[in-house]
Amino acid sequence: MPTYDFKCQTCGKRLDNQFQPMSADNPECCGEKMETVPGLCNGYVFPAEGITLEHVASTPQTFYSKKEMVNYANKHNLELGALL
Repeated sequence: MPTYDFKCQTCGKRLDNQFQPMSADNPECCGEKMETVPGLCNGYVFPAEGITLEHVASTPQTFYSKKEMVNYANKHNLELGALL
């Protein structure tokens, strides 16, 4: 079963790595269906030295897990697709 990431366009709430059939409707939040947003591959393994992205800030940012990357994206109001 595939995984999806969703974001509410009203309040900004995110649901990451949600398992659901392709035929299922998007979950609802604030009375509306959430939008499917770009996410990271569920099976991706970060290397021990992390992943350094040089274009996300004035100084390079290194991430050691998907959770760190998601927290950074949420804190800076970025879509995960923009980080990759």
